[in-house]
Amino acid sequence: MHFAFDLPDGFEPYPSATKPARYRYAFLRKIPNDLGRVLLVQALDGPLSRVRAKPHELPPAIASTLTNFHWRGLEVDAFRVSESVNGISGITFNVQIPLQQRAIQLGFGGPAKAESELRALAEQVLSTLEGENNR
Repeated sequence: MHFAFDLPDGFEPYPSATKPARYRYAFLRKIPNDLGRVLLVQALDGPLSRVRAKPHELPPAIASTLTNFHWRGLEVDAFRVSESVNGISGITFNVQIPLQQRAIQLGFGGPAKAESELRALAEQVLSTLEGENNR
């Protein structure tokens, strides 16, 4: 699994003591008096299917909707997940990238009120993401 992207300004590696174990990489941009913005990278079990996700396949226990982004000319699936963080309404866009041998999922999270900022962050990172796709 080989990939690279430009880390946006203001993001620092997540403190190792608190980085969730399932993420290969985790970055945080602190925002005074607000939830920070997170950028998470998770390795998936293998390559993604060439069949796109369908709304009825979303886990019912998670408040999520299906959306999409573009990466290197491909429309890629993303899951918009609503959650509560310390009593604050938050969202995360989980964007699945079909890399050749092992796919990755990029997570872009923060407060729900910053949804357009998070979408722009995802588009910025995806515009610099390098890697061999399996499609």
